[in-house]
Amino acid sequence: MKRKYNLPFKTRLMLVMLSPFRKRSPEPPSSKDLARGRKPVPRFFLTNWVLGKMPKCHSITDRMIPVRDAEIPVRIYRPNAETNLPLILNYHGGGWAVGNLQNNDYYCAVLAQRVGALVISVDYRLAPEFKFPIPVYDAYDALIWATQNAESLGADATRVCVTGDSAGGNLSAAVCLKSRDLGGPAIKYQALIYPATDSRLEFASLEAHAHAPILTKTDILHYLDMYLGKPEDRFSPLLSPIYASDLSGLPPAVLVTAGFDPLCDDGQAYADRLNAEGTPCEVLHYPEDIHGFFSLPNHTKSGRQAIEEVALRIKTNL
Repeated sequence: MKRKYNLPFKTRLMLVMLSPFRKRSPEPPSSKDLARGRKPVPRFFLTNWVLGKMPKCHSITDRMIPVRDAEIPVRIYRPNAETNLPLILNYHGGGWAVGNLQNNDYYCAVLAQRVGALVISVDYRLAPEFKFPIPVYDAYDALIWATQNAESLGADATRVCVTGDSAGGNLSAAVCLKSRDLGGPAIKYQALIYPATDSRLEFASLEAHAHAPILTKTDILHYLDMYLGKPEDRFSPLLSPIYASDLSGLPPAVLVTAGFDPLCDDGQAYADRLNAEGTPCEVLHYPEDIHGFFSLPNHTKSGRQAIEEVALRIKTNL
């Protein structure tokens, strides 16, 4: 039985507007569906109404950066002309298979302004064309590039935060594990927004909100299937960070959960393990919000508030 959600009027109206573009089918997404989900929408008054009008930055520039076997796009948000700025890397959501740099434009611009940081949003390669672990490699290689080039970018390689929503939160957690285990760049803080961390998919919220707006249980199963390179990848800590044998020695974290999100319990379980193993993790829980609410700041009860809360914690820890 499908659950009814008591959502704000603007959120319900936005979901109606998006319904022609949201596939609701037991079948996996087609190549056409994936192409549509990866394409940025033109910026005009209606999309600004949905996604949030972009705050002004000193500059926003797109460029290509090298990773181990290719080049990938990034978008760089600069709050001012100063140098030695804190450095934030953002990884967008989309089930490792869809999404683009535009998804987090509002979030990244607010972070640049509120934190006073140089924000680099990373457009990692997507599944199923590029399966696990390629997106993890892209995310980590972008961190290496950013820290190695921090001085020329006007940033401080000793004050680094990684952040991302959903699949991007998953990549942020994986990058922290990888950097710790390889002795890579020191990351001071991680901000995980409703991250996917446990591929066992046994948590209660997955069943309670199996038919939730934006993200359903079926969506999660399809995305995971597209991302997996081989069945045993499911148990890799770089795909399921909660499988890591040791979660100590990682950067302090803030982790956001939404009450109407199938991934709600997943995020809470990861936060509980971080705290139990000596990595401080503060949970910001928004009980009446849906998955994706960070990308829809004009249309949820808490979207703007949550982004401001996360920005404050990043600033405090950098």
